Amino acid sequence: MERICQMLPNLTKLDITYGVKKIGMRYDRMLFGMKISDANSLAKSILECDYLTTLMLQSNLIDDDLLRMLMMGLIKNSQITNLDLSHNKITNHGVRLLSKLLGARNVLTNLNLADNQIHTEVVPTYWVERSEETIHSSVSIFA
Repeated sequence: MERICQMLPNLTKLDITYGVKKIGMRYDRMLFGMKISDANSLAKSILECDYLTTLMLQSNLIDDDLLRMLMMGLIKNSQITNLDLSHNKITNHGVRLLSKLLGARNVLTNLNLADNQIHTEVVPTYWVERSEETIHSSVSIFA
């Protein structure tokens, strides 16, 4: 992944889905979703892409632990304005991790967390509290 970002220095949008195409009868659940090594590699790659503004990681089975690894790259990045983490396994704890990204250096304007394992009674209050500190134009939590 790092090599791709080095070869494409003007990359502005990255849309990745980890899985296998045309698997046929050889289905194995372990062939799908982001792995720990993928998350570490992507976190490092995010730092290499100076012009990356959109990161789409839909349907990658990303849980809070994988999100924590991705945050190592995201928290140091000041270019990403659109982040799509929909259709994953992020919980309320993961939302709290993401709030660190929405801090003083925040340039994120669109965040999509639809179809995750987020509870409705906890998150809206949390985002309202955070919205006073940051500016974002679109946060999609529930689809």
